[in-house]
This record gives sequence, structure tokens and C-alpha cells, in this order.
Amino acid sequence: MKHAQIKVFSWGEGDDGKLGHGNRVTLEKPRLIESLKSKRVRDIACGSSHSAAITSSGELFTWGLGEYGRLGHGDSLIQLKPKCVKALLGHHIMKVACGSRDAQTLALSNEGMVFSWGDGDFGKLGRGGSEGCDLPQNVERLNGLGVCHIECGAQFSLALTKSGQVLKK
Repeated sequence: MKHAQIKVFSWGEGDDGKLGHGNRVTLEKPRLIESLKSKRVRDIACGSSHSAAITSSGELFTWGLGEYGRLGHGDSLIQLKPKCVKALLGHHIMKVACGSRDAQTLALSNEGMVFSWGDGDFGKLGRGGSEGCDLPQNVERLNGLGVCHIECGAQFSLALTKSGQVLKK
């Protein structure tokens, strides 16, 4: 498996480009996401309206509905194909989680830093208050706690620490 070529496929409802094929077409069978073909993808995630992929070099790509800034590109535009989240290029991203509905996105770096962006309702970005943002920002309260896993729900977020403590935002 060391030299196996990793491929990412998507299928289902294609609204808002969340399948990553450069269009909004619904697919009833899996199709290779061509723009990720040359990338060494190590992890993927999807929410109700957007998707994400992490490469082996720690780059994060997002695509789909950009509403509320959930893609992390500094705007609210729809991305029909995977696009690199440039604001995180100085960090090696290990995990990503995509929320649903009025969505947020979380990313975890190999230094244990958690970043959040998108819709901020109910404080789900973890920085206090309900203000959203369209670029990744560090969730400072989680720094140094040994976060090893992250998840997003419809209106909430979770972080798991190495000691087994679950932190809910």
C-alpha cells in the first residue's frame, strides 16, 4: 500500500458544487474528483453543503457552498472544485470536520492547534460570542490541551483531548 495511488470519489446530490467536479450535477455513481488526482490525500470530510480534503503535506482543500465563510477562503463564494485554504499554509493540518446547516468548519494541526471558521451561531466556533468569520482563526482556549480529534454537528462542535476529556463548544 505504500505506493498505492490514493483517489477521492464523490457522488449524490451535487447542489452548490459540493461534489467537487466543477459543476452542480447530481451523480448516482461514484466519480473521481479529477482536481485531487495529483494530490496525496490522507483524509476527507463532508457536511451538508461543503466538503474538505487534507493532503499528506498538511494542505487543506475545501469546496461547495461558501455561505457564512465556511470554506475559509475569505469570502462566501461557491467553489465548484477543491481550493487550497491559503490561510492555513503555515500549519500542517491533520484533521478536518465539516458542520451541517448554517455550517462551521474545524481543522486540527499537528501542533495540536484547533482552527475554526464559518457561521458562529450558538458560539460553535469556540471563541466566545456568535460572530462568524470567513478565514480560519485559532481557538485559543484549546491551545496546550492536547486536542487529538475534532467533530462538528449542526450547531455545535466537539474536541477530544489525549487525556480523554471531551470539550463541547
